[in-house]
Amino acid sequence: MQKDLPRLDLRPAQPTSGRVGFHLPCHDRPLTSGTSAIDFLKRAGYDVEIVQTGTCCGMAGTFGMKHGPIGYDLSIAVGKKLFDLFKESGCGLIATESSVCAMQLTDGLDVRVMHPLYFVMA
Repeated sequence: MQKDLPRLDLRPAQPTSGRVGFHLPCHDRPLTSGTSAIDFLKRAGYDVEIVQTGTCCGMAGTFGMKHGPIGYDLSIAVGKKLFDLFKESGCGLIATESSVCAMQLTDGLDVRVMHPLYFVMA
């Protein structure tokens, strides 16, 4: 199936007049560097910008789901620099392959963050 992917006629499923910001989850950095997902989005016609601080978005697995100052509040504080970078980037849409990172970015930015598969139609 993967060898057939390049033959698909991919096109955008989400309207945007700007770039798609891409967040690379911590656990994915040593494995793939997000290249497959980024290439997938680019093949569909998106202009993709990697937006990173080089550190965690603050969720840290499920850490950010814990209530209180040594959980959610701290996770949002850790993610603040990344949230600011996304705001400064001007990206109209945000993609990440991690569902927990998507929740964290949604809370920190008040925008919809989706998995790359939701961006593409074949």
